[in-house]
Amino acid sequence: ETNPTSGRVTPSFVYSSTNKNEITVEEVLSIPAAEAAIDIISSSIAQLPVELHQPNPDNKNGFIDLSDSDSRVKLINNKINHTMNGTMFKKKVVRDMLLYGASKSYVEYDASQKNVVAIYPFDMKDVNTIVQTDDGFSYYGIDYLNSVAGEKVFYDELLLSVLRDTDDGITGRSIKDGNASVFQTALNQSEYERSLMENGAIPTSALTSDKKISDDQMVKLKNAMSSLYSGSKNAGKTMILENGLKYDRISLDPTTLKYDENKKAILSDIARVFNIPESMINSGANKYNSLEQNNLWFLQFSLMPLIVNFESALNDTLLSQSEKDDGLYFKFNVNKLMQATVKDNNDIAIQKFNAGLISNFEAKKAVGEHIEEDEREYYKVTTGTALYSAENNTITNPNNGVFMDLGDNNGDKPTIYNSEGDNSNDTIGTEGVAPES
Repeated sequence: ETNPTSGRVTPSFVYSSTNKNEITVEEVLSIPAAEAAIDIISSSIAQLPVELHQPNPDNKNGFIDLSDSDSRVKLINNKINHTMNGTMFKKKVVRDMLLYGASKSYVEYDASQKNVVAIYPFDMKDVNTIVQTDDGFSYYGIDYLNSVAGEKVFYDELLLSVLRDTDDGITGRSIKDGNASVFQTALNQSEYERSLMENGAIPTSALTSDKKISDDQMVKLKNAMSSLYSGSKNAGKTMILENGLKYDRISLDPTTLKYDENKKAILSDIARVFNIPESMINSGANKYNSLEQNNLWFLQFSLMPLIVNFESALNDTLLSQSEKDDGLYFKFNVNKLMQATVKDNNDIAIQKFNAGLISNFEAKKAVGEHIEEDEREYYKVTTGTALYSAENNTITNPNNGVFMDLGDNNGDKPTIYNSEGDNSNDTIGTEGVAPES
């Protein structure tokens, strides 16, 4: 159910295309690089599973995964409501965060008001949010949803509200706020390119005559030039001039305007606006040689700020107070984004095997190699490492079991224990083990 409110005040923000200084959502999405960036970011987060964790009392750095037994996790990852799956929901939330600065969703509970049964994201272009305050520093919001079903009113604190960036905790700043000039430049360049293709040679040339041309002749000449020579289909036609007309090419052409360089600069600016590696929207840019480095940068600086805000909203809205007191929290599993290439996987397996962390069987499984039936499992070790204890003045070789007591520095010979527990002062380096303590 909605919560009716009394009184109407001017909305804190209204999305309108009438303001010429404002870039609309539709205009941003009409820019291919911007649309690609939004899709890359939203799709990357949408594929990540959400988990529910609880701190592990037996391990201060560990946690207990409660995801399999929690219906809210299954709801978010699988079927958020009767028409939308979890992947679609997460992608829409992230897109709305980028385009509108906020995503608002209605949370539906069962009759007990304890169990979440569905979540319905709003279409943010139909939402007006009003921010009110009674004391000047604490705020509360009222959301007006104007849809085909009429106007619905909601208290903002009862909604699942995910914000990209905010000053009041109710409204957010979109990716276009503060970056209108970047998107406007991209739109202008796209318009110039389209105009260039439509008009062909006309914008880059001029017709001159020593004779005066009447208005009627001017109109006829303009129509003739437009029909015969303008447009990409008429490019390359031979121009025939009469009555002393001369054709002059002017310097305002794509080469003079450095069209290609400007286009590359715009792609770089859009990548910076969305804080993503430029190579993701520009194949000619390759800042990072390693896919792993590229993914790590993308995760840390592009996705994590949005993911953390998403997690905070889930924790604040979907967890009960007792669950919060017990330390429960929702967490996106970002491991999928860090999947390595085949070469990276092979290098990692080799490094672990050479360090003695995994066996030859485990290394082969990691790289997808077949294990022969008569093959024996073994670990790679080395006898070239010894451990010295300054406190006890002893040296231990953990690989072959040699234990050497260096004495008390009063002239005593070092004592070396062999495998039977006997000691010998004659030969340093005798293999053996330290006696049982």
